[in-house]
Amino acid sequence: KTEKSSLQFHGNPDGAAVFELKDGGWMYLSNAENLNGQGGVYGVEFDSSGRIRNYVSRLTGTTRNCAGGVTPWNTWVSCEEHGKGQCWQVDPTGVRKSVKTKLVEPAGGNFEAMAYDISNPNQPYFFVTEDHERGALRRFTPICNSVDLSWNLLQLNGDIDYLQFNDDFTFQWTPSLDAGRDSAQEYFQNTEGITVDDG
Repeated sequence: KTEKSSLQFHGNPDGAAVFELKDGGWMYLSNAENLNGQGGVYGVEFDSSGRIRNYVSRLTGTTRNCAGGVTPWNTWVSCEEHGKGQCWQVDPTGVRKSVKTKLVEPAGGNFEAMAYDISNPNQPYFFVTEDHERGALRRFTPICNSVDLSWNLLQLNGDIDYLQFNDDFTFQWTPSLDAGRDSAQEYFQNTEGITVDDG
């Protein structure tokens, strides 16, 4: 607890990011990789001089929030790492309520991290890793008539494809989760962090 908040600081902090606020302050968001619905996302808010203003909860009731990633519109995606885990979009300011995204299939999984590719702004891609020996790498492509890189994009329906390596050292994206899992087990088990480099 601090003078600024009655909340106890969260246990098992994991993936995190820092976001600039409109008034010049900063929000440090951190996942809590706790079990049994005791995970979530919490934030330490700083003013422009680096003094702590507050400590807040931004997502509660989730389990084993591991890593995640920052979106192009400066929100946080928090990934749950357990058998039925999901990926949640979190507003650092708390203006919008945290929501489950459609980055992954409804059945869930042991998800770790998220990255995006907006080299073509009209065709954004989002990638999610799964920390499991058969953890397929997912690519989410939102389906929309016109792309608006903002909060609602991750709540839209979209296509989920899975990375598959071929015997001739090439790769492809397949709609088959089983094929993606088989490829992961053979070539890239237990994937964790991810980023996209434009080369």
